[in-house]
Amino acid sequence: MRINRTLFVALFILLAMPPLYAQEKQSGQSQDCQPAGPQIPLKVQFLVTEYDGAKKVASMPYATTVVTSHVGRRDSTGSLRVGVRVPVTVTKKGNDQEAEYIDVGTAIGYWVELMADGRYLASGWFERSSLFAKDAGNEPKEWTPSDVPPGGNPLLRQTRADFSVALHEGQVGEALSVTDPMTARVFKLEVAVSASK
Repeated sequence: MRINRTLFVALFILLAMPPLYAQEKQSGQSQDCQPAGPQIPLKVQFLVTEYDGAKKVASMPYATTVVTSHVGRRDSTGSLRVGVRVPVTVTKKGNDQEAEYIDVGTAIGYWVELMADGRYLASGWFERSSLFAKDAGNEPKEWTPSDVPPGGNPLLRQTRADFSVALHEGQVGEALSVTDPMTARVFKLEVAVSASK
């Protein structure tokens, strides 16, 4: 009788162990990997404004969408590149000439992170480039797509900067303001993040 009781208790313990092991395993997994929150589609807007002194020369808006779902994790990234690939004639060794293509325009790489306080942290990099070729008077002139493709190793003007700005939904924030040392023109980048509808 005592043996039967001992066997019964041992059998009960053995049968109860797998569910206990499974519960421990599940609780351990939930600590390592937090479940994703609801996916939030976001509209990210950029406004690049160029000034020559106090005069506004150009205003270029860009908009794109991403999805974020984790607090404190950079799980939504994007990029955009707008411009033209310009053929530039380059003289190589032995006076051989070749055409190389150069990207000219605006490029933005970014990521949006949902912060614990409900704001969005928009971070990334901004790049703006243009070509300067010599005109008939041998003076550097900014190249435009209506001009003939530049030759003779033109100058490549390039402005590149990183940015990071914390924003409430719908708020517009100035992410950066940079001055081009070649032309003294000022580029400003404004960013806004809002829920996409």
